[in-house]
This record gives sequence, structure tokens and C-alpha cells, in this order.
Amino acid sequence: MARARPGGAHPSLVGTVGLAALLLAACPGCDLQPANGSPSGSRAQHRRDCEAGRAEACFHLGLLVERGGDGAPDLVLARQMYQRGCDLGSSDACYNLAVYLDAGAGGPADPARARLVLEEQCRLGDPDCCHLLAERYAEGLITQQDLYLARDHYARACELGSSDGCTNYAHMLAAGTGGHPDPQLAREVYEAACAAGAEKACHLLGVLWEQGRGGPRDLTRARALFAEECRLGYAWGCTRHARFLMLGLGGPSDPSGARTLLERACGDEDLDACTQLAVALRDGLGGSRAAPRARRLFRRACDGGAALACTNLASCWIEGLGGERDEARARDLLASACALDEPRACAALGAFWHAGRGGAMDLSRARALYEKACTLGRPDSCALLAMMWNEGAGGARDAGTAQRYWRRAHELGYAAPQEEPAHQRRPGASGAEPE
Repeated sequence: MARARPGGAHPSLVGTVGLAALLLAACPGCDLQPANGSPSGSRAQHRRDCEAGRAEACFHLGLLVERGGDGAPDLVLARQMYQRGCDLGSSDACYNLAVYLDAGAGGPADPARARLVLEEQCRLGDPDCCHLLAERYAEGLITQQDLYLARDHYARACELGSSDGCTNYAHMLAAGTGGHPDPQLAREVYEAACAAGAEKACHLLGVLWEQGRGGPRDLTRARALFAEECRLGYAWGCTRHARFLMLGLGGPSDPSGARTLLERACGDEDLDACTQLAVALRDGLGGSRAAPRARRLFRRACDGGAALACTNLASCWIEGLGGERDEARARDLLASACALDEPRACAALGAFWHAGRGGAMDLSRARALYEKACTLGRPDSCALLAMMWNEGAGGARDAGTAQRYWRRAHELGYAAPQEEPAHQRRPGASGAEPE
């Protein structure tokens, strides 16, 4: 029997009214959802059945009183009924009881007991309880964070038939979170979850096909999968498919079609789509140029937390695209993006501090930013860092450390530019666009 689960939100952050909506948004198979959406049956009827030892009646009574069916909402009574239903063997009641214990709904919070309830139900074969327990281990909310146990419990949920469990298990396999990376197994698990209808698994499978991780690269299959996701109305699928159309990956290029898809996905609040659409408008890809609108879209996405949009918006302030020039504001935007680990922003911000653009010069800060950008994979920053270590600029001088950063720069593909040093170039002039 399925039941709504908290998803990514921690119930204790929701409050009691939100908790009811979160838990009871759906209850397929409960036979408590007539056409008007109100729970059927009376409290007295379910109470009699519960007192007679029918576990599911206790669960149903908990649902009824939480929703306020046949009387005022009563979370205290709901918690008591979930407890009794759980004691009588209803896994659905145990699941909701664990959420109540975690959230402190209808009584004091007891995360340790919530964990014990979930562990027992997971052991008995309830995939939803395994999945929720894995989430809590991953987040460190009802116990100390333990990514290894999170991965184990996602695997258990997957084995028991949870497509969401499979998706999260595969994600941890691909990333090497909670254990060694295994992209080949991740691809196999994504395949199974995608076949079971988990759209996020289909998307992530497409990403592995695109990257060639865990098996051969197959841009044609990735493109078809993203196109199907987009057709089904998933904004992330439209965003990814638009990139394939724009670049001609896995099939013919169609910049105009890509721009149309980006408009749709940006309208659905996909910030990556808004960023890519802004790039298309700025550069005239798939249609006319529109720098002022591009700048507004970069601002919208940046305000929403899209680091790459902040980097691109900084370029607009540097170059005066679609509005004023202001290097001090650009510097602030680069700082925001670098704080979100956007490598281009860290490299450009280092250049600003190196050259004193948009504010004071500070070689020690420039050096620290180049180090961060190097760690994030920027070969030019590794090279600049090597020079600073070799010259003692902004800190200690050490030829051995300089050589180490030179090696790292070349490992990342660095080739000495035939132009002025990066710290003298305009930040954003090389590679502010999305990949």
C-alpha cells in the first residue's frame, strides 16, 4: 500500500498543518478517498474496528482525524492511532508514526525512536521505510549523518522495488558517495529505474550516456531520451534537449528549436534554461540578439542561485552589455558565484584582485582564489598559481610547489596562451557561457 512520504523536505520544518498535507496528499489503495476527496467512514466506526485489533482500521482512523474528517483535526489522536496500528502490524501506520516522531507532531519529538521504527520496517521489507531512513541518514536529521548507511538503505529500497530508491542508489554509485564509485552499476540501476517509470532516473541515465560513463558514449540515445522527457513536460528534459539541438549533438542542429525549448523551460522556472536562453539572446543563437533581456534573465537566474548566471551577469556589467558598466558590481557578482564553487567566477575574481579591478589590489587574495579555481579544474588558474609560488607573489616562494601546480595545469590541458596573461585580460572574455 503506497502512502505519501516527505520527499526531500524534513517534516520538522513543515509544521503540523504542512505535515498533514505532506503525509496525506495521496493514499492509493486506502479506500478512504471517495470522489469528493473526503475520508469515508466515521471515527466511531474506525475506532471500533481498531479496538477490535484491525491494524488498518487504526491507520485509517489516524488519516481521518489528521485530515479533520468527521470532526476537528487531532494530531495527538492521529499519533496514538498510528502507534496502535504500527503495534498491530500496519507498515503504513509505522511509516506515518516515524514521521510524527521525527517531526514532533502530536507529541514530543523522538528522532531516535523514529529511526528504530524505520529500521524495523525496513528489515521487514517495506521499501518506503527503507527509502525514508536512507534520506535521513544522508541528511543527518534523525541520527548522525552516515552516507555509507544511506547508500546501503537506498540499495535495500531499490531491491524491494522502490524506483526512487534505485534512482538515489544509482546517483550515489555514480558519484562515489558513501562508497567507491561504480558508474557501470549506476548505469544498470538507472536503466531499471527508468524502465519502471522514474523520470529522474531516465534523465540521469541520459547524462551518463552523454558523458560515456559506465559504458559507451551514445549521444543519439541520450538525445532521444531527453526529447521524450521534454515531450512529457519535464523542464529539465527540455533544457538538456535544447543543448543537444543547439550544438547538434546526437543529430542535426536546430538553434531556433533549441531557443523555443529554452523559452518553455525557463517559463517553468528551470534556472539552467533561463541561463542558456540568456546566452542565446546575448549571442543571437537561434534568433535575434536581445542584450537587455539577456541581462534580465541572467539576473533572474542569478537571484535564484544559478552560479553560472551570476558569472555571465558579471560579464554584462564588465562589458556594458544590455546596460551600464560597473566593475565593482561585477566583482561582487563574481564573489557570489565563486562562493557557489563556479570555477570561471573564482578564476575571474582572482584576476580582479590580481589587477585591482573593481576595487583594491590584493595578491594574497588573488592567490587564494587561483588556488580554489585550480582545485575546481581551471588549468589557467593552476598556471597563474604556479607563477605566484615561483615569484613569491602574494605569499611564500617555493619552486617545488610551483612545479607541482605547473604539472597540475598541464594535466588539466593548459597550453601557454599567445596573448596577455589571464590576470590582465577582461574577466568573462574566455568562457563565461554554459557548457
